[in-house]
Amino acid sequence: GGEYGRRYLHQITVSVESQDQIPVGIGGDVPGASARTVALEQNRPNPFNPLTRIAYTVPEGGETVRLAIHDGAGRVVRTLVNTSLAAGSYVAEWDGRDDAGRSVASGVYVSRLEAGATVITRKMALVK
Repeated sequence: GGEYGRRYLHQITVSVESQDQIPVGIGGDVPGASARTVALEQNRPNPFNPLTRIAYTVPEGGETVRLAIHDGAGRVVRTLVNTSLAAGSYVAEWDGRDDAGRSVASGVYVSRLEAGATVITRKMALVK
């Protein structure tokens, strides 16, 4: 119970959410309510074309938050968020383009959220 129980539950939750997933990300944010744990929702719609949205929450402000999209080989395709954010809920959008503004090929990509020591990933499909 108490603080130990909350920390242990958070570690289990992060571990379960991170299994069998690949890094990916999306950018743009919308302020929201504060949260107790870092969370990365599945993008919507999925599969998508040409635009998808990814919701995420950050429980503590001041830490650098990075949300990036990775290809199947693990290379960063697009960095959507790379800044310090206040605690809250946000939504990022990805338009299927890389950091240079080029349209990427159809395929499976991964959104990867890094906030403090927590890393969470979700798979998503771009279909053209």
